Amino acid sequence: MENIPYADIENEQIEKFLLQPDDLVISRIANVGTVGYIDYKTLQLLDKPLVFGSYLLKFEKVNNIQNKWTFYFLSSHQMQEYINSIGEGSTRKNTNAKVVSNFPLVVPLPSEQSRIATVLSWFDELIENKKKTE
Repeated sequence: MENIPYADIENEQIEKFLLQPDDLVISRIANVGTVGYIDYKTLQLLDKPLVFGSYLLKFEKVNNIQNKWTFYFLSSHQMQEYINSIGEGSTRKNTNAKVVSNFPLVVPLPSEQSRIATVLSWFDELIENKKKTE
């Protein structure tokens, strides 16, 4: 948590940039395509609201597509290769919301999305616990 930068933001703008549980953010500059998932537990550990900056794109939830599943889909090796291949710029890769909105999503049924996200979340927790014990 100590590596999260802090910035003041005007109260009237906070709603526009405020991150909520289940939100996704995608890096649009440098490490193009790096995906972050905002979970409830992380937000509870912070003593200030969490907002996203200009170097990130907020990925809005779409109809019956679960953002936790979308996080794992966008984090997959194939999607990361795709995202990096479409990044623009010679010195610093970048992308924008229009490009991100055209990502090809192969979407399973909601029940399958939930099962996939649950199993992958368990693996993430196991990996985190293993790192803590090393």
